[in-house]
Amino acid sequence: MARIPDKIRSIDGSKETLKLDVRITDLWFVGTPNKSEQAEMVFVDFEGDQIHAICKSDHLKSWKADLKENCTYVMHNFKVVKNDGQFRVCEHEYKLFFIGVTVVREADLHELPFKEFRFVEFANVVAGNFVSGLLVDIIGVVDQVVFRHNCIFHFAWCLCLSYPYEVMDVMLFLCYSGEILSCTLWENYCAQFLSYLNERGDDGPMVIILTHARIKDAQVEFCCCCCWHLQEDAVCVTVGTISKIVMDNHSWCYPACAQCHRKTDIQTGPFTCGCGKDND
Repeated sequence: MARIPDKIRSIDGSKETLKLDVRITDLWFVGTPNKSEQAEMVFVDFEGDQIHAICKSDHLKSWKADLKENCTYVMHNFKVVKNDGQFRVCEHEYKLFFIGVTVVREADLHELPFKEFRFVEFANVVAGNFVSGLLVDIIGVVDQVVFRHNCIFHFAWCLCLSYPYEVMDVMLFLCYSGEILSCTLWENYCAQFLSYLNERGDDGPMVIILTHARIKDAQVEFCCCCCWHLQEDAVCVTVGTISKIVMDNHSWCYPACAQCHRKTDIQTGPFTCGCGKDND
C-alpha cells in the first residue's frame, strides 16, 4: 500500500523522512553557474499550502536537469529548518533543504494547483500593515518611470526586489486603487524592463506584476513627491529646490555622468565621460 503524502501545513520540524506530492510554482537560481549556484523554489501541495525549498550547489548538479517550473513531483527526505532568515519567501514557519538522500521523481499530478498570486494591498503597505521580511507579490499600473543616480527619491515606503545589484537602477511609480508606491528595479531587472519599454513604445497603460518583492522602509529623510486629496479633477505641478541631502549610515551615492549616468572613479573635479559628455 502506497504511503500517504505528508501535508505541507503539517511540517513542523519533528521529522525529515517526508513524502511530498508537490508542484514547483516558482524556480530561480542564485549565484554563479557551475560554481556557487543554488536553486530556490516554492512548492505547493493539494491543499494550496506553500513552502520554500533550497537545493544548494553541492546537490544541484544531481537535480538541476530534473527541476522544472510548473512540473509536478513526488519527493522524499529533506532537511527541515526554521524559516527565520532576513527575508522569507513563504509564510510557512519552516523551509526545506535538499540533502544527499533526497529523492525526486517527476509524476503526473495534474490536479495540483498552479501558482496563485498573493497580491498585497497598496493601502496596507502605506499604512505599515505588513509582515516585515516577508516577500510579496505586487500588481499595479506604471504611473511614472524615473532613472536614479547620485541620490534616492521615494515615497513613504519603498519596494525593492529581494536580490540587490550594484549600480544601474530605475524607479517605477505604480498606481493601484488610488494609492501610489515607488518600486526599484536593479541592474538585470532594470535592463529587462527597459528593453521591453523600448520595444512596446507608447501603447497605452502598462501593468506590472512583481513576485518576491521586498517591502523596505524608506531610508532617506526627504520626499520628492507630494499628494493632495482634491475635490475635483486638476493637474498639480510642484517645483522645489533641494537645499540639502542628508546622508546617514543607510544612504549611498556615487559620482556619475550627467548625460548617461554611468559611474566614474573620479571623486572630485571635472571629467569627460566615455560617452563624450564634459562634466563640470
